[in-house]
Amino acid sequence: MYVKFDAAGTHPIMQSRYVKRVLDLTSDPSCSNLFYKSPEELAKLKTELFREELGFFYDNNKDFRRRMDNLKINPQDANLEDALQLAIFSDDLRGDGYNRYIIDNPPEGGKTNSSSGTTGKLPVTTYFSPVDYELIRRMNNSMITYLQGNQVDHNTMVLLLAAPEMRKYISSLEYVSDWLENRGVPTIHSMKADEKGVKTPFGTFAQNRGDVIKFLNKDRFFGDTQKVLYGGNDGLYNFLEGLTNSKGGKRIFTKLLMGAPPVELGKNGFVWSGGGPKRMNISYEELREKYKDHVLTKDEEGRIVPAKWIDVLAGTEFQPAIPTIPDTSTRIHHPLTTLHLIDMSKYKLVEGEGQGSLLVQSPFTTYPMIVFPGDKAKRVRLPRVLKEKYQYTDYGYEYVGRMTPEEGVELRTGCPM
Repeated sequence: MYVKFDAAGTHPIMQSRYVKRVLDLTSDPSCSNLFYKSPEELAKLKTELFREELGFFYDNNKDFRRRMDNLKINPQDANLEDALQLAIFSDDLRGDGYNRYIIDNPPEGGKTNSSSGTTGKLPVTTYFSPVDYELIRRMNNSMITYLQGNQVDHNTMVLLLAAPEMRKYISSLEYVSDWLENRGVPTIHSMKADEKGVKTPFGTFAQNRGDVIKFLNKDRFFGDTQKVLYGGNDGLYNFLEGLTNSKGGKRIFTKLLMGAPPVELGKNGFVWSGGGPKRMNISYEELREKYKDHVLTKDEEGRIVPAKWIDVLAGTEFQPAIPTIPDTSTRIHHPLTTLHLIDMSKYKLVEGEGQGSLLVQSPFTTYPMIVFPGDKAKRVRLPRVLKEKYQYTDYGYEYVGRMTPEEGVELRTGCPM
């Protein structure tokens, strides 16, 4: 089901000053301009927006209002640091736990998404209204466009290393698929439902070989179609390994039929790793290093060069995605997102460079997105060469790993609520 923004229609929240402001800030040219503000300008803007956000949820969620009253937090003079006192843990969103956090009368026509549940626990579940779906699209689109340097649109072709049916179980695939659908981007799936195929936790699927060949051969010999290869790390590894390391007659057959190796991504094509680093057999860094010379594209000057690689960190419970700067392991966030790091032993903010539990804060309207997703990260100061290009932030973030159950208990013990 495609979520239409206009499904929010005349819902009362559309008259909210906060909602109007967030929608205005995420529309172009306002959204594009955010990337060229200074960190100081953004800090002021985000403080103002955070206060409006707290006021919005204070008025529209009885549980959140009670929580703020107990903590004696006044929306009118709150600071970004108060997010630490109001944080939601991802475990609180398992099952139907999310219901207590969403506004009392959310717009209908949105969608409820859940994590895969492959950990054996109840899935993390969230509901995003049509308004928030639109915000996710806008913020992710501006972020990818900013990093990649050009729009992904109807002239682009994307190969998703998944089956369409998997959207119901993998939230990262849902958000990517929705964004591509919204932009009218032609997509091809590497798998299809087939009762004679391979059983997975999400269904029984077989290779969609014909469509994969179509993708690989589109504008063969580096035509002008931008092609994007998207998948989780393990999916990308299996796909690229099969294409680049076949032997003898199979290698000749693969080259003749599919044009690979190398994998040609047309003009300004790129690799997009988006399955998340929670459970994988190969790291993003290992994956990029192993195959970077086997996936090629044509740049604006017509030169054949290695394609850019971008990895995104996102979850069922938080958006927009937190991508890496192309061809690095350093992540930067959307200008309207704030990433806090928390010292788990003291439950205090880590200032400047350092390591801690990641707290993600973004301006949304269905529930207060101030979330501990259960990840650890390291904040690093951007070197001058990157700071000159990504001027809106002084810092980048390096993914460290998932929190252990013991660290999760330690973090929650320090939380006042």
